[in-house]
Amino acid sequence: MEKNGKQWAILYQDFKYDEMLAFGSGYWISLSEDEGKTWKKYYTGLSGGKNYYFKQNSQKPFWRDENHLQIEADIVRMTEPSIHPLSPDYEVVKDNALVILDLSEIIKDSDEDGLTDIEERNLFLNPLSKDTDGDGIPDSEDLNPRFASSSNDFTRLYEGIIFGENTESAGLSPYEDFVIHLEQPKKVTESDKNKEEFSNELGLPNTIKLIVTNDTNLQRINPKHYKIIILTPKEFEEYRKQYHSVLEQLSYSPLFQCDKNPNVYIMSSSASFSGASYKIERTKAGWKVTTLSSWIS
Repeated sequence: MEKNGKQWAILYQDFKYDEMLAFGSGYWISLSEDEGKTWKKYYTGLSGGKNYYFKQNSQKPFWRDENHLQIEADIVRMTEPSIHPLSPDYEVVKDNALVILDLSEIIKDSDEDGLTDIEERNLFLNPLSKDTDGDGIPDSEDLNPRFASSSNDFTRLYEGIIFGENTESAGLSPYEDFVIHLEQPKKVTESDKNKEEFSNELGLPNTIKLIVTNDTNLQRINPKHYKIIILTPKEFEEYRKQYHSVLEQLSYSPLFQCDKNPNVYIMSSSASFSGASYKIERTKAGWKVTTLSSWIS
């Protein structure tokens, strides 16, 4: 932490917009204008390991002036890509390059929705609109901010597989074979609450997730516990050209009809270094999901 009169600043790293397993983390600034009484956190839009590293032993004062921060950095070039579970290798191209951070740009929130312009551009949102998808929920609060959520049998199917919504065990392996109820939502049990509390206690980073799809049903899911940015494949190509942060990606294949039966489908999913394939059958009780295979690396 460095002080500049009443202005105090801390530079730190966080995985909110950068997947931990991608061996990068975002640079953030915690800023106080009242000698540490209150703090606000701001994303710089920069990620460690993406052609540069901020130096922990920078010899320059962190405050350049009241509107700018500065830090020395190593400019690096990747010599070996990452091979799971190993991180990539880099070599230093330029030592002690000076990076200057403009606070007015970092804290700018043009639409006053609680997300800075840098965050909104990083998430493919509109920094000039409080509500990118026009569903009445501000982008900062909307857990699916790019598409207005709706509800039908197929959105409920995806919500059951992704979030475990309205699911009930249908076999000896409760996490592999289950039914997703469509007519009557399943009552939340003490077991469900305990599972959620245990998940929260693990202390895993609260990261933003990414789904790339043209499926209109998958685009309109209603997340309950974390924010998901949904892009079309074309938008994702543009995203990769513009931004260096690596959001944690969840992948879901299209639903393929099985054996010419209109009520039976095959689907696969993956996330980071795990995945599964499913047989999905529409029944009177709802969607019956059977896990055909699963993997982890």
